[in-house]
Amino acid sequence: MLGAITSGSLVVGADLGARHANRAFLQFLRGDAPQPDRRVEFAELPPPLAGALHDLVERGQNREPFFLGSEIHPGRRHRVSLVPFPHPDGRLPQPALAIVEDYTQIETAQRAEVEASNARLLALIAKRFAHEIRNSLVPLTTHHQLLDAEGDTAEFRASLKEALGRETGRIQRFTEQMLFLSQPAAPAGDLVPVVTVLEESLARAARALGAEARLALEGDRTAIVRAHRPGLAHAFEEIFLNALQSAPGAPVRVRLEVERLAPGGARLVVRFRDAGPGLAPEVAARAAEPFFTTRNTGVGLGLAVARRIVEQHAGRLEVRVRATPDDPDVVLDLPLA
Repeated sequence: MLGAITSGSLVVGADLGARHANRAFLQFLRGDAPQPDRRVEFAELPPPLAGALHDLVERGQNREPFFLGSEIHPGRRHRVSLVPFPHPDGRLPQPALAIVEDYTQIETAQRAEVEASNARLLALIAKRFAHEIRNSLVPLTTHHQLLDAEGDTAEFRASLKEALGRETGRIQRFTEQMLFLSQPAAPAGDLVPVVTVLEESLARAARALGAEARLALEGDRTAIVRAHRPGLAHAFEEIFLNALQSAPGAPVRVRLEVERLAPGGARLVVRFRDAGPGLAPEVAARAAEPFFTTRNTGVGLGLAVARRIVEQHAGRLEVRVRATPDDPDVVLDLPLA
């Protein structure tokens, strides 16, 4: 059986003498034109392989699979796995088997797959970036074209001011999303009153959308967490933006609950529910993935950024499907200060 497999195999006895070496192992050891009649000597083995076999046979010390280069075949990489043949009474030394697999093609295929995956991701990022920036450029370009003809009118100036505020705000939010995704976690050194940050974040989300917003707050209003305040505020804002887009003008319900943990710890659970119809299971499963969106605007980073920020605070964020009409859409928890 060992002679028929395509991987190299070498069996050594308790005296470290070679008992069997198949053709694939001889090719690994001696090149493409091996001499099958010449006995394999232990001294011929590459030092890393010889050392690992010696430790296994003489001391019973096995190791995880490891990689070897090849002097006979430069550029190739071989993965070595060792298997002991223990005596029934556990005595040492013991025979052992070495399996040597050529991983060069496997690693080449893996690199090609990674490069293809990176290329697909880069194409998706570029597409979403271009779409979002173009959405912001259209109203600005339109106003630029009308500036000479309409620039003196109060109506045009008001429209221009509104477009500049709205579109620069959209680009600013997009920039902040990318920075929160790319930068390392900021230190969570602030004692943050959660209710205050929720109210501020909802107000910012409403301004970004040019919509009215109301907060229907329930539960523990005294909760304080230790956090990076700007990061936590941004995470809340992203959740509120999704809620307001689902049901413009309707109140967003937020419930704060403290869960006591043994011994002596506690976590704050924040449940968000908008007035919309809720999420379909296939949407909820992917809602926090980067660049996933069901809307024509935005790049699909909001909940992905929120989840990353919450996880950087040793918390968790889940997007859920409603089992009952009162169930939340988003649930997150954070360590309570």
